[in-house]
Amino acid sequence: MLRLNNLISKSNKLFNFKLNNSGLIGSSSSNGLFYQKRGYYSDDKTINILDGSVDKNSAEFKENLEKMTETVNKLKMTIEKVKLGGGAKLNERHISRGKLLPRQRIDALIDAGSSFLEFSQLAGHEMYGEDVPAGGIITGIGRVQGQECVIVANDSTVKGGTYFPITVKKHLRAQEIAQENNLPCIYLVDSGGANLPRQADVFPDRDHFGRIFFNQANMSAKRIPQIAVVMGSCTAGGAYVPAMADESVIVKGTGTIFLGGPPLVKAATGEVVTAEELGGADLHCKTSGVTDHYARNDQEALSITRRIVSNLNRKKQPSVTLTPVEEPLYPISDLSGIVPSDLRKTFDVRKVISRIVDGSRFDEFKELYGQTLVCGFARVHGMPVGIIANNGILFSESAVKGAHFIELCNQRGIPLLFLQNITGFMVGKSYEAKGIAKDGAKMVMAVSTAKVPKITVIIGGSFGAGNYGMCGRAYSPRFLYMWPNAKISVMGGEQAASVLSQIQKDNLAKDGKKPWTTEEENAFKKPIQDKYEVEGSPYYSSARCWDDGVIDPQDTRKVIALSLSSCLNQPINVPSDGFGVFRIFPPFSKRNEMADLDLNLIKQYLESDTPTDRDRVINYYQQLRNILNILLKNQNQQQNNDSNKSIIVSIETKLKFIEGNFNDLMALSPNSPSPSLTSTTSATAQQTQVVEFYGYDVQQPKQTTPSTTPLPTTTTTTTQNIPVTITTTQTPIQIQPQIVQGDSEKKKSLSTHHHHRHYGPPEIPPEYVTFDSKTDLLGGGAYGKVYRALCQGKKVAVKVPKKQTLSESELKSFKNEVEIMRQIFHPNVVLFLGACTKPGKVMIVSELMHSDLEKVIHNPDVDPPSLFQRMKMASDAALGMNWLHGICNIIHRDLKLANLMIGKDKTVKIGDFGFSQVIKSGTTLSDQRGPRGTMLYMCPEVMMKQEFNEKADVYSFGLILHELATCEELFPEYSDVEPFYDAICNKRIRPTIPPHFPKSLRTLMTRCWDHDPKNRPSFSEVSSELNNVLIDIALPNAESSQFWKHSFVAPDEVKWVDFLKKLSQQVQIDIATLKPLFNLFVSQNHDEEVDGFVGLEKFDLMSKWFGQFFSNQVGPAILRDMLELLKRKWFHYDISKDTAERRLRGRPENTFLIRLSLNDPIKTPFTISKIKATKPTHKRVSREDVPPSTEFPLGFKFIVPLDGSDLVFNSITTMTDKLKSIGNLGPDCPHTEIKIPYLND
Repeated sequence: MLRLNNLISKSNKLFNFKLNNSGLIGSSSSNGLFYQKRGYYSDDKTINILDGSVDKNSAEFKENLEKMTETVNKLKMTIEKVKLGGGAKLNERHISRGKLLPRQRIDALIDAGSSFLEFSQLAGHEMYGEDVPAGGIITGIGRVQGQECVIVANDSTVKGGTYFPITVKKHLRAQEIAQENNLPCIYLVDSGGANLPRQADVFPDRDHFGRIFFNQANMSAKRIPQIAVVMGSCTAGGAYVPAMADESVIVKGTGTIFLGGPPLVKAATGEVVTAEELGGADLHCKTSGVTDHYARNDQEALSITRRIVSNLNRKKQPSVTLTPVEEPLYPISDLSGIVPSDLRKTFDVRKVISRIVDGSRFDEFKELYGQTLVCGFARVHGMPVGIIANNGILFSESAVKGAHFIELCNQRGIPLLFLQNITGFMVGKSYEAKGIAKDGAKMVMAVSTAKVPKITVIIGGSFGAGNYGMCGRAYSPRFLYMWPNAKISVMGGEQAASVLSQIQKDNLAKDGKKPWTTEEENAFKKPIQDKYEVEGSPYYSSARCWDDGVIDPQDTRKVIALSLSSCLNQPINVPSDGFGVFRIFPPFSKRNEMADLDLNLIKQYLESDTPTDRDRVINYYQQLRNILNILLKNQNQQQNNDSNKSIIVSIETKLKFIEGNFNDLMALSPNSPSPSLTSTTSATAQQTQVVEFYGYDVQQPKQTTPSTTPLPTTTTTTTQNIPVTITTTQTPIQIQPQIVQGDSEKKKSLSTHHHHRHYGPPEIPPEYVTFDSKTDLLGGGAYGKVYRALCQGKKVAVKVPKKQTLSESELKSFKNEVEIMRQIFHPNVVLFLGACTKPGKVMIVSELMHSDLEKVIHNPDVDPPSLFQRMKMASDAALGMNWLHGICNIIHRDLKLANLMIGKDKTVKIGDFGFSQVIKSGTTLSDQRGPRGTMLYMCPEVMMKQEFNEKADVYSFGLILHELATCEELFPEYSDVEPFYDAICNKRIRPTIPPHFPKSLRTLMTRCWDHDPKNRPSFSEVSSELNNVLIDIALPNAESSQFWKHSFVAPDEVKWVDFLKKLSQQVQIDIATLKPLFNLFVSQNHDEEVDGFVGLEKFDLMSKWFGQFFSNQVGPAILRDMLELLKRKWFHYDISKDTAERRLRGRPENTFLIRLSLNDPIKTPFTISKIKATKPTHKRVSREDVPPSTEFPLGFKFIVPLDGSDLVFNSITTMTDKLKSIGNLGPDCPHTEIKIPYLND
């Protein structure tokens, strides 16, 4: 049985948590701050509590309890026998030599009262026809001087401590655990070396005896300490254990080290020598130098070893968030009555989980989907863990759900716990046709590639491919344990016997022989079933080290806690340059037209804040209507359209919200559920006529006679199907009616104000558009020119092609561009307003933008924006492209800086769709007449006239990223087409990325311009990764960056209320206590806390000024110090030097204030400003990092020069109080200025 004495008290000590007398959980360094008991926040802390109730009086519970108790008692008896080692007689002989037994050595080595997590106690059980208890070696994890260490202790009472094949395997497994979890190794050596009769299975192969020393050398190279304590014989190859250790201890009189022992020396040379003379402590400590420390007995040797560990200078720094420990709400002893002994019977695995996890809290993932696999987040002894537990056979839905959840945990750096009770994946013709093998492979792939620690506990069956998907031994879990009722094999014994029996019966029939009788068939099956029963038992498995131990179910929580704690010695470094989370789901049985529509992107669009300005709310509203029309059109074609229905309901709700809240802005009719045509003309002009404006119905005052006097004209137009009121002062234009008044259908349309009337390109009369071709020119290229213009009084941009007389094919191409632009409505795509196709007046009208990014970035007369601002521009462009690809299925094909437009509000929008094409998802295009686009940004496959898809835009975007980041022109060394083609397509040359850019940015560029389109990310991934890039740029400190990334979705700012909630969760301080920090984090122009935002820049400054206030280690102390600062009148936030002097002006001598410094916020974060000799003076307060301690709880010391010496303080408040007490500082300066009168006042 695993030795787990006092685990809870030691685990609490490890993570600095304690239980208060009142039963409340708190931190031992929290100065009285505590965490509320379960149920205090009913909406937050009870909703995720599992129902673990069971009927203990039921016959089933009692039967399970009885059989499990019997099974556990058998295990305990077996382990008690293993603990005796070689037996009483050999133990007495061992002790008579002045030596401690191996288990006594371990007890003396580890910290008093701590636990020892022993591995594979059943190793070698019934393997060799002779007893080899524990495989002749004891391994496990114990805490020495507070440091978790792997301990390997030879048991010389078992065959002289010689190495059987299983001894080698168990030793190597212990080293593997040490290496994976970054744990120091301590070898208590007392071994006769290899077991000579079995040398062929011990000595020559890769994973045989020599691998021990190979591992030692490589772990030492990885800074994993190797410590050897020679407490007995250390012969032949075994001599390398102490010789290759970082430090070694040897015991006088019993410890010996030699390559050849006295018998071999005498046989080889005739020399007679004692073991002590040949390789004892005196020789190796005084002469050879093989060992470093001399001990007179075992106890002293172990004491020296503890001192060695204390000098390792190692500190455990968990890379996960830790919370106070909560005991489960249900007794773990119930597990014996919950799990049936018959593995064919089912049970709810949540009953097991509720007895393992803290507070029985479990945030289940996809509870209603793939219900035979239970996934969710929980904590064990305060450590986070993602749990994957079997609740039946694995179907396709269960497998892809498991793969999705594993990817989530891997991205978030959360360890995984697998609770195995699996018969395998579902089989059968229909399931194979649906792709059960493919879906199962997804889960196996996810398990195989997950980088986070994985722990597996087999609580029932572990059969076939289910073992693979649930992280069996082959998938390298950090630890794997079995319950004594568990079974493991390729399939069940009955199934195996039936399969082999059927094969035999088929062979008999094929040979024309007499078929079996029932008795003959049973006789054939019986030995197979017996064989599977033996080989599938946990004893057989653990004897061969297929697992790390068979455990009592009641020890499960403790074992998992110790294992998780050990894992946290190795930082969880999840690669930041991998793929995002793939939402992998089984395909529908029939492909539908909506498959190309990214429903998740639509959901994000729905969740975005509703805009408030005219153009954007119109834009947003119309895009929702377009999506709604598509969904409604295809609704009847869907076989499984529940998600579509929910989106339809959400869109209709959002539309009603806009119509109800923006009635005056959009000129909505109060009696109409949708936008209608209304007239806001003066009372004198009641008659109206209908014209085409921007392609939509417009009502204008009917003028019977032309007027030469400019009149203010107010019209309500329907721009993009939304009425917009435009007021212009101009001479009214005589417009001929384009709709016959007698047309009943048209009248009907007008009378009902139908808002879906438009089909085809919107047509704008050319006389509506005015511009000066000389003064209004904005830019141009091979296609033509772009002008600033007025259209019915509205400032617009007009694209005028060079060629004005269009052929039929050219006109078709032009209308295609118009049609594409008409379909796109997004805040990061230039707003299309209409077009004119009249010969000689061909033009496209769109919203007027301030400039384009080519002019902004490459303007020699103006410094470019900051790197953060430039990447924010890239992020805007990526959002627009994500919409084009994900919703509109449009490839831009000419993505470059010149086509990225920027508005006055710095928003970047995609423009110029001259080469754009619509593409169906999963298909490709090709240029029949040669490549189209700008060659500098063109992807290799387009240059080479190969098929291409939307990833062509991604390649261009990678180059744009480089251009934005470096502000340098692309490929300046190339001016001719052929060398450039050769460089890009054949030599695969790409721009050089400066190494000082964040890794996230460098990786994203490289991925975008990868030669293989399949390796390029989607714009959804690009957009997501750019969020990380923005954070990495704004927060160069790694800890700050990680906190923001893991806590918030927004890349640049977050609402104060959301920031406060996350900070409260991180540092375990209640929200009400932290609320006063609002004045520090949020700009002063926000009066209401709910409206405030915390930006990246301010967050960065705060972490520089105050340190890692978000850390769950030093954060609470720092935040309390910040809150204390806010109470002091002398603290004036981050005011400037000038403001400080104005506030001090006219104050008494030594009046002072303390403010935050912007010049060097890390080294000199504070400045003391005070009146000295009637004038303001300023003195910087220096800060140095120190390890957090009782004396310096913030991890800083503050230094102030005074009278030729430096005064050192542990906080600004203590510094100020001290300086005031000695008279150096006087009255506190108020936060106001004294009005000093001047002569001219």
